Amino acid sequence: MSSSRLHKVVRVRQLQERVARAAVLSRRQAAAQAVRRRSSAVRLVDELAAETPSDAPALVAQRRRLDGGVRAVLAAGEDVGEARRAVDGSLDAWMTANRRLDGVQRLDERRAASEQVELDRRAYADVDDLTVSRWNRTREAPAARDVIDGGS
Repeated sequence: MSSSRLHKVVRVRQLQERVARAAVLSRRQAAAQAVRRRSSAVRLVDELAAETPSDAPALVAQRRRLDGGVRAVLAAGEDVGEARRAVDGSLDAWMTANRRLDGVQRLDERRAASEQVELDRRAYADVDDLTVSRWNRTREAPAARDVIDGGS
């Protein structure tokens, strides 16, 4: 994979990981809010249960409010369960995105290391070619002097 293509893939994977991390944060906040709503509903039911009605119509009204409050607590409990499942799902998505990002980053590091090895090899080959050509010139220099001097 070309270097520029790999850099694009790394950027895309980084964005996907950030989006997944933001989703985890958002869902955790929603779960915390659901827990607060459930706690509030439980507190209201407790307050209603602590009241003692003075006559039969007040008792019936209190029972209706308590029934409504208990239904609200149950609904809030279901909301908490849904919110926690959503957090679990977003955590799974984030971990997958994170693993993908790590894999692409390792691939990019290996590509960069491979390019560095190739650059080092080319530099060594250039130095080697220079050394060999200088050695050849020094070896051929006495023969060239003999030709110039007239073969003496």
